[in-house]
Amino acid sequence: MQQDLHQYQATTNTSSIHLKSPLMKLYKKTLAILFLGLLALQTSAMVPNDEPIAFGDLPLAAQTLIKDHFNHLTMARASFDVDLPCKNYEVVLSDNTLIDFDNEGNWSTIKCEGRAVPELLVPEAIAACIQTQHANAYVTKLARTDLQWVVLLSNEVKLTFDSHFNIVESQVSSNDTEGVTIED
Repeated sequence: MQQDLHQYQATTNTSSIHLKSPLMKLYKKTLAILFLGLLALQTSAMVPNDEPIAFGDLPLAAQTLIKDHFNHLTMARASFDVDLPCKNYEVVLSDNTLIDFDNEGNWSTIKCEGRAVPELLVPEAIAACIQTQHANAYVTKLARTDLQWVVLLSNEVKLTFDSHFNIVESQVSSNDTEGVTIED
């Protein structure tokens, strides 16, 4: 034991530990395990929890909305989130329009990059407000919950309405459409 300690002290100086020392080997193994663990966590977080589905597997209300308002487009992909207690559907159309639906097929978000959301889907009170205050703009994203509506306009203005269509917030966006998401 004394000889091992003497040999260990001979390979170490006071400012650093020799790379072949038992302490350094343990340190390297610990770091490698931590790194692999973090890598595994990050990789599992990147795995999508959405299961692809066919158009016919969407709720009838979702199919009807797509046929009535986006009949000139085809469906690029559709999926539902398998991690939620009730299914939430996401549909991407051939022009990259994104529509989110709840488990009954009621839309919650419609996002048309660089194009207008179909006028018939914008409530009249919101359309009137936009016509009055932002006459040259059109709706590119529309999101709703039971409590509020959020609208992103082509002029990068974000409007938030309460459930009675009163404006509760108006701000200039930096074209950050991700900031328009409504959390329930």
